[in-house]
Amino acid sequence: MLAKACGLTTAPRAFILLMHVRKLRKLFPEHKWPGSDDDLYPTWATEELHDSKLTLVSEADAIVWRERVQQWDQLPYAIAFHQWLQNIDANAGNLLWLEGNEFALIDYADILGGQDWTPESLESAGYLHNKLLQLAYGGVPDKAAARAIEESHRVADSAWRQTKGTIMDWWGDLLKRKDREAACRFIEARSDPEWIKGKVA
Repeated sequence: MLAKACGLTTAPRAFILLMHVRKLRKLFPEHKWPGSDDDLYPTWATEELHDSKLTLVSEADAIVWRERVQQWDQLPYAIAFHQWLQNIDANAGNLLWLEGNEFALIDYADILGGQDWTPESLESAGYLHNKLLQLAYGGVPDKAAARAIEESHRVADSAWRQTKGTIMDWWGDLLKRKDREAACRFIEARSDPEWIKGKVA
């Protein structure tokens, strides 16, 4: 919802599917699933983006890929988006190539500093190795690109205000009160247009 509110191309819709733990254990035996076989466990799914291709970047095509992604008009917004939400895993596999210089973002599992985030870890969140920034610019964008990324962050506050009610409603079902309040404070504090200044230069 936040990605769409920021004008980023992403999956049109998302779903929470309740699956029996026994099925999950069968599909993913390497993972330790809590509960008994008949318990239901919430899982995440998104609607397919048609005509998209998973972007797997080898050393051979990394230069061509970088040139193409640098021409993507949503790139500054995408980098700012990951910086804002402390996404530690915005790797090339989380970009779908649509056509030409157009891409779509997927997989936000590692926002807020990773899946094991806590209210305490949000309080101490510091430097972010922004993988998309690294992929597109080797971690060091030129002044014009850095300025474009910083300017793109201006949409964060309105995107959060636009989606906050729905997100908080979902978090009411999925998170403990302490966790959702901490996540809300974290996102709101970083929504200020000035917050990103100097963080991607």
